[in-house]
Amino acid sequence: IKRQMNEAALQNFLEFRNILTDEQREKLPQLQRQLPKEFQALNLQTEQQIQIYGIIRRATREKRAVSAEQGALQTELLEMLFAMQDVEQAGLKQVQKEIAEHELNMEKTNINMILDIRELLTPDQKQQFIRLFEASSTKGAAMNSSFSRNLYD
Repeated sequence: IKRQMNEAALQNFLEFRNILTDEQREKLPQLQRQLPKEFQALNLQTEQQIQIYGIIRRATREKRAVSAEQGALQTELLEMLFAMQDVEQAGLKQVQKEIAEHELNMEKTNINMILDIRELLTPDQKQQFIRLFEASSTKGAAMNSSFSRNLYD
């Protein structure tokens, strides 16, 4: 399904590209500057840049939505902990569970984003992409690395 979606996205891009003027087509490479700097080493084609930019934007929107919800839950948790009345254990545990679910959703978003990007890369680009992650992570903590965070800047 993902491959079909990527093929459809590429087809849409190619159709979109056909209606652009020469001047507009010349501006397409400016997307390279909108991608995190780590992607510049991959020598991406314009089509790849556009698709990766879309993947990152989608993931960013998802993470922001989850983050906002998680912030509200954390505020609720603090209010429960520091309320004058006794703490209701069941309510406290429910809010903790919801916070954990949001954290899991953010991690899933990261993983799906990376998998989607990897599908667009050539074998050589994929090797470079993996090396970038290895260089920016410590002992398997790639999801919390500065590289992963930079994807959303």
